[in-house]
Parts: sequence; C-alpha cells; structure tokens
Amino acid sequence: MASVPVLLVILLFIGNAFFDRLLLQKVENDLAVANSHLQHLQTEISAATLSVAKSRRIRDFTLQPGGVLSEVLASREENLDFDLLAVVDVNGNVIGSSEGSASGGSYLQLGVLREALRSGKESSGLEVVPREYLMQLHASLADKALVKLVDTPLAAPKVAREEGRGLMILAVAPMVDAGGQVMAYVLGGMLLNHRSGYVDYVREVVSAGGLRQMGVEGAVTLFLDDVRVETTVRDDKGERAIGTRVSQTVKESVLDRGETWLQRAFVVNHWAMTAYRPLLDYRGERVGMTYVGIPEEPFTAFRSQAFGLAALLIALSAVFSAWISVRLAGSILRPMKRLETVMRAVGKGDMSARVGAMSGDNELVRLGRLFDRLLGTIDRQTRDLRRWGTELDQKVERRTEELAKANEALVVARDEADRANQAKSAFLANMSHEIRTPMNAILGLAHLLGKELHAAHQRERLSKISDAALHLLAVINDILDVSKIDAGKLQLENAPFRMEQVFDSVCSMAAERSYAKGVELVRDMAPELSATFEGDALRLGQILLNYVGNAIKFTESGVIVLRAYVAQDSGERKMVRFEVRDTGIGIAPEVIPRLFSAFEQADSSTTRKYGGTGLGLTISRRLAEMMGGEVGVESEPGKGSTFWFTAWLGCSGEAEALRPGLASLNNWRVLVVDDCQEARQVLVDMLAQQGIRPDDADCGETALGMVERADELGDPYRIVLLDWRMPGLDGMQTAALLSSMPLRHRPYYMLVTAYDSELSSDLCRSTGFDNMLAKPVSPSTLSDAMLALVGRQPVQANPAGADIDRQLVEQHGGQRVLLAEDNEINREVATELLTSVGLLVDTAEDGEQALAQLRANRYELVLMDVQMPVMDGLEAARRIRAMPGYEDLPILALTANAFDDDVSECVAAGMNAHVAKPVDPDVLFQALLNWLPKR
Repeated sequence: MASVPVLLVILLFIGNAFFDRLLLQKVENDLAVANSHLQHLQTEISAATLSVAKSRRIRDFTLQPGGVLSEVLASREENLDFDLLAVVDVNGNVIGSSEGSASGGSYLQLGVLREALRSGKESSGLEVVPREYLMQLHASLADKALVKLVDTPLAAPKVAREEGRGLMILAVAPMVDAGGQVMAYVLGGMLLNHRSGYVDYVREVVSAGGLRQMGVEGAVTLFLDDVRVETTVRDDKGERAIGTRVSQTVKESVLDRGETWLQRAFVVNHWAMTAYRPLLDYRGERVGMTYVGIPEEPFTAFRSQAFGLAALLIALSAVFSAWISVRLAGSILRPMKRLETVMRAVGKGDMSARVGAMSGDNELVRLGRLFDRLLGTIDRQTRDLRRWGTELDQKVERRTEELAKANEALVVARDEADRANQAKSAFLANMSHEIRTPMNAILGLAHLLGKELHAAHQRERLSKISDAALHLLAVINDILDVSKIDAGKLQLENAPFRMEQVFDSVCSMAAERSYAKGVELVRDMAPELSATFEGDALRLGQILLNYVGNAIKFTESGVIVLRAYVAQDSGERKMVRFEVRDTGIGIAPEVIPRLFSAFEQADSSTTRKYGGTGLGLTISRRLAEMMGGEVGVESEPGKGSTFWFTAWLGCSGEAEALRPGLASLNNWRVLVVDDCQEARQVLVDMLAQQGIRPDDADCGETALGMVERADELGDPYRIVLLDWRMPGLDGMQTAALLSSMPLRHRPYYMLVTAYDSELSSDLCRSTGFDNMLAKPVSPSTLSDAMLALVGRQPVQANPAGADIDRQLVEQHGGQRVLLAEDNEINREVATELLTSVGLLVDTAEDGEQALAQLRANRYELVLMDVQMPVMDGLEAARRIRAMPGYEDLPILALTANAFDDDVSECVAAGMNAHVAKPVDPDVLFQALLNWLPKR
C-alpha cells in the first residue's frame, strides 16, 4: 500500500501528457476527416460537371448557342449548388454561362481550364482566383468572396484591410460530339469564401459522440493564405470569426514551410489543441490551410475529476489484486506448466503430444481442451494434404502428356500452314506469269497499232483497250503486293531521297486526270520537308498516288489538296504526316471502319458507280505500318474526305535555305489572283517563306482595284500571278485590262494554269503574259519561273534527251541484239519494238538456241525470257557467263515473273537488269539506253 502515493504522482505526471496526446490524436484524425471531406466535395463537383458535359440537352443548346443555353445553365447551377457553370469552346471562349457572361469572352485566366484545354481531358482542383478575374466572371462572385480583415492577437502585421481573392473548387470536363471529337468544355465551380456548409458539416462530424456529451464543440476553419475565409470559430460577439488571421508562429510553420502543426496554439480569443495542414491548389502549391481544434477550457474540470477517480480506483485495485493473486496463483501456474510442456513437444515434431484432462473448469482448462482439439485437426489435415499431393502429381503427369500431344498437333498444323502458304505463293507467281504473258502481247500490239492507225475512232477504241489492260495490270499488281506483304517478302528500301521529287512524281501522274475532270490539284509541302530524307520513296509515292487517285475518282468538282508536314521530331528521325483532302462525295460513318480492310469498298452495291478492288487502301495501311506509322480518314457525306497516313523517316540534313537567286527579290510585292482559296493560300505561303510580300485576290475584278491602289500609293506590285480559268474575268481578260491601265509602275504578268498543254508560249506572250507556270505549283518551279520572269536566270527548255526513241536511234541505231522468247506473239511484239528504234534483232525460241546464236554471232545485248522449254533463261544466263569473252555482255531479263524473289534470281544467274511483262515501251527503251554499249 506504500506504493499508492507513488502511483498517484506517476498518474498525475504521465496521465496529463497522455490526455494531451489523446486530444492531439483526436484533432489529427479530425483534420484528416476535414481534408477527406474537402476532397470528396471536389470529387462531387467533378462528377456533376461531367454529367453536365454528357447531357445531350446541354450539347444541343451548345450547337445553337444563345440565351436559352445560359438560362439552362443557370437552372442547372442552382440545382447543383454551384457558384459558376459555363460552356466554353476549345479556345477557352465563352459559349454560354449561368452568370450571363457575354458570348465570346475568355475564361483562360483560370488555370484549371487551361490545364484541361492543354490535355483535352478532365481537370479539377482548388484555385485562388484574383478579385479582378472574379469580377470578369460575375460581380456577385467578387462580392461574395470579399473578406474584411480583423485585427487578431499574435498575428503578423498586415497593411491590407481586406481579402478580395476567392478560394474556389473548379472542375472542367470535355463535351464530345457524336463523332467522339471534343467540341467544347463545361466549367463548374464552387466558391468556398463565406460558404459555411463545408465547415459546419465537418464540425458536426468531429463533435459527434463523446466530445459533444462532454459539452465540447470542435472548431473547423478554411484559410486563404493566413486569413479565415470560412470558420466555425466564434469571436467575442458570438459571430463567426471570418477575417481573423492565424498566429505568426503557425503561419511560418504551416504556410511558409509546409509542415503539419499538431500542438497547442492561440486561436482568436482562446487556447486550443490544434491541427493545421497546408491547403494545396491544383498545381500542388500552398495557398492556405485547413484547421481543426478543440478548446482546452472545457477539459480542465474533467481532468481533475478523472485524476481523482483514477487514484481511488488504483488504491482499490491494489488491495483487490493482492487478495486475488494469492487465490489464483495455484490455479494458473499448474495448467500453464502443462501447456508449455505440450507446446515444446509439438515444436520438436511430436504431433501425438496432448495436454490431457485437467481438474476444474476455468479458462486455462478450456484452453487445454481446445489446444488438444486443434492438434487433432492439424493431424487430420496433414494426412489429407499428403493424399491430395499424390493425386496432384498424377494429374500433372496426365496433363503433361496431353500438352505434349497438343504440341505435336500444333507442329503438324504449322507445317500444313507453311505448305499452304508456299502453295499460295507458287500459285500466285504462276498465275502472275500466265496473265502477264498475254497482257504483254495485248499492250505491245496496242502500242504498235497506235503508231499505224490514223482514224480517230480507231485510235479511241485502241486507247480504251490499252486503258482496260492497264487497269487489269494494276489489279494484278495490287494482288501481288498484298500477297508479298502477307508472306513477309516485301522489304522497304532505306535510301536518301528528296520529298519534293516524290510530290513531283505523284502530281505529274495525277494532274492530267484531275484537270480533265475540272478538279483543282494543289500541293502543300511544309518548308521543313525540303531536307534530304531516308526511306522508301517509291512506297511513299505508291500510297500518295492511291489516295490521290481515289480522290480524283470520287470528286466531280472543287479541289484536291496534297499536304505533308512534320508531326513529330525526334532528332535524326521525323514522323511525317501526309494528307489528301478532297471535296468529293464523302463517306458514310458506318463505312469508315471497313475502308482499310482487304476487298472493302465505300460503295459495294451491284450497281456501284466507281468500281475498284478495295486493295489499294489495304496496301496503303500495311505499307504505312511497315514504316512505323498508321492510316486514317476523316469524312462526312457530301462534304468531302481527308485520307491521311504517317511514316517515320530518317533525316540526313537541314532544310534548304532561301535560294540565292530568289533572295534578290526580297521584299517585292506580289499579287496572287486565283478563285480557288486553297491554291491561292499555298502560293501566298510559298512566296512569304522566300521573303516576298504577297497579297491575294479571288477574282480579276478585285485584282484590278488592288493593282491600281498599290500603284497610286507608291508601293506597286512587281509581279502579278494570274490563274487562267476564273469566273467573271479570266486570267487573260484581267491581264489585258491591266495592260491598258495608266499605271506608273507596270508589273510583270505570269499566267498560272493547269491547262498549260493547251497553250503555246507564243500565245501566252501575245496575250500580255511574260511567263507561264503550270499547276500544281512547287516551291522550286515557282522560284525558277519568277527568276526567269525578271531575267535573273534563263528559262530552262525541255532537255534534248527527253525523246527516248530518238536517243536510241541516234546513239544505238544499227546495233545487233539477241531476243530469246518462246511465245510467238510476244516475240513478234518485242521484235517490232526493237526494230522501231533502229536495232537489228535476231531471235531464239529457247535458251539452247540462244547459246547457239551467241557462238555463231556477236551481239551487243541479250534480251532473255526466263520460263522457256528445253533450257530456261536462268540456266542460259549462267552458261553465257561461263563462256570466254561474255563476262560483260549485257543480259536483260524480259519476263512475266515480277516477284522480288524473281528479280533476285535473275541477278544471281548473271543478268544485269529486269524488265517485267507486260512491257512498257518507255521502260524497255530506258533499260536499253542504260545497258547498250556506246559506239
């Protein structure tokens, strides 16, 4: 009993600290509740904003903005208990607002909105909004946010007498249209200044239960910086202490250093157990604090009573414990000893050990019985586990045997698939050869007949035969490309090329078809693409030509724009995006997902108007994927389509700088006159990139007035680029009127037209033009034409070697060649083509005859078919190379075998080049020019 005073002292010393620790733990937990509820409030605002963004009714009013949208938003704001609800476009400009903000105003000063516009996704969080921005949102928000500062003990001095900023929870959600594109954003917000709902709710939570039963109310506060903008703390008058400030010590710890404060502090007019934590905005920056506290005063009497009661209980407990310990010592120690003995035995692995029966019926005796029962259960489960383990081993063994058999079946299936694939490749190769051989005769004879026939209707019919044969050949080539891609045999090249040359090739092949339909073809290549790239230029051109060909097919009037620019730059590699936009018939939304699948067409009805195999887009998709890119289309029925693809290309140099010759025209004024807005804009951009000052006009009438005004102001146009065919005044009429005007500074006139084949240079100059430029215009052709126009460089005439037929006659006429061909018609066609350019031709019907001819005569070149009876062309080529003196004799493969593997086999056999059937005469003649020896 002498230890009781000591226990009381210890209780008084330790218990007080323990009580304080309990209070601090309480306020710390309450602070977590306050912050959790604030986060919950933010989540609810985000969810409500998203529901507004998904509302079909709101979306319909957004598409037709007006007063109705603002009224609906005002009603929805009131239902949601928001202080702000608005719809803004993708640039942050107001479409409609619950506060009646003028349409077109900007909300970009709100950081949460800027974050959503940047990412295109939902965004939410706390944000401190300056008073001037609140005024722009609505004057009522600024008035509601205003807090008058109140002098507060222990707070740092402050000059300002009011806090006009607003602490707001803002949420932004994207509004998407029916096509899944973001069309607008919904902005929702709640002002926390003077909003007692949050702090009152948290106070009810933290004060519920035992705290309120003791007559104590917790206190909750939201701070903006160090100012209470909403609180349950009361001042001496019993009013909410809004506008009072936190003590200097707490401010430095929590707001300045970002620490959590858990200790006693002076709060307005009393001491309390307090918990403060920094309040972070959407960027993670400290903008204020949250506070939960418990006043100390109500606990003073409670502590005294608790300490006295505890002292009495300790004394009584000490007496009772001394008495009961004697009684229980015997009944506890003996059972514990037996339990210890059994546990040691079980620990050593003796699972048969048991506690056994013990006298009495206390807790330890019952524990002994339960322990024995547990040991019995463990023993039974151990036996069951051993049995299950044996059964599992047997199941695993059976399953392993089943898997082995399944693997054997898979190997057999794989081998069958490989054989089927090889059979398909062999079939396609054979079919390609069998189709190309008669196709060669059809196209060759059509070419020869075209030189002999003079009647217009006969030449027209022959042209239709050739077009049909070429169309069939294109279908065959598409099928072969798909087959090669499926078989993994198509390899992309990685060679340097100029992007402008790819555009030149595509435009030259498509321009005639486009302008024949009256459709404007415009090329728009970004300046950064003038560098040298590395990749497969042929396959890039194949995709672009397919896109442009489809655009021409489905466009009856308007414009087709071929565009390219760098979409992503990673240094030595660039992702280039290519687009072909047309003003054609467009594509229905339900058709778009199937467009790039094999054998799919936009119009698959039996009476379709446009035709096609549907393979071109499939090949384009697979080629783009092989280049590391992807394909896509954006279209709307009746409004045209935009087909695009991307490709990763190596870049081995910087873009070309301003051409030295054109730099001398720097700051010249140039007027572009064209009724096609896309063509006009491309020309304006090209000129501006070269340092020239361009203006534009959409008709001849406007151009006359602009030229006259510029001349009167003393800043005349130096060059006028005129489109030929325009509504109203066409290019020639406009040039004639300009020439008759009394101008002090007469400009140069250049005719820009897609119909240059219909005009001669003399006719162009006779109508007042100084030069003519053919569409579609490239930067290089524009530069050359302008320099030639002002006399800075000579006009380049067509090269003398453009006529391949004439070159062959002049350079190689009379040379002897050997033609090995087993098909009589193809032999006749090839002989006619060769003799038409002055070559002397001997023929052989198989490889063995060709060898005999070579032993008897001397030839300058051999044209060798591959598949021939007796001896094929590959074996004949190998034997020719083994003959003395024939190591360097040019051998050209003239064959219908058009696979890449066929080309490789020809080269491996000793042939120099490969010309595929059906033979294009220009391709054959170019190969002859390349390989016939010079005389």
